[in-house]
Amino acid sequence: MANRVYLLGVDQDFFASDEPGLHQLLEAEYCLPLLWLSLYRKRDIRLYQQVPLLLASREQALANFDARRAALAAFLGGSSATLLDQFRQFIEQNAFANYMVNTYELDMMEDDGVFHEQLQGYMDELEAIVEGSFESRELPVLLQADDGLAEYPYVGNALPLCGFSYDLPLPWEARAA
Repeated sequence: MANRVYLLGVDQDFFASDEPGLHQLLEAEYCLPLLWLSLYRKRDIRLYQQVPLLLASREQALANFDARRAALAAFLGGSSATLLDQFRQFIEQNAFANYMVNTYELDMMEDDGVFHEQLQGYMDELEAIVEGSFESRELPVLLQADDGLAEYPYVGNALPLCGFSYDLPLPWEARAA
């Protein structure tokens, strides 16, 4: 069964163009990385052929991330500030008009409408983290990716928070000497 989700750079408005120019930036399996969600607001959830996806302009995605960065660093603790800086650097250097999260394969794993509700819940949890009102580490969006994300402070690898790429150099990956 399919299980991947993709963060894409989009040349034009996905809904206004017949050929929007999709560029795969990052991939994740069985989860939505928390830092991907930080690029979007709940109202950025859009339905395309009944599949929920996240879509925001480059400017809005970076503004959303910047507004949440300090709260995410506090929530994750440890040396997460460096990881947050590296993720922002990666998004900024891949300058597309829009950023989109394609959730088609995750949506296919659930009954109709279930994943859409889950995605809305993940966005609510993200806002609770940002507001400082979320006191638990029992975040489904975190725990589905890696049980180690429930540790205080987070000291694990970047993969569950940022995703991976087969093609692009990623600032959070260790470089060979």
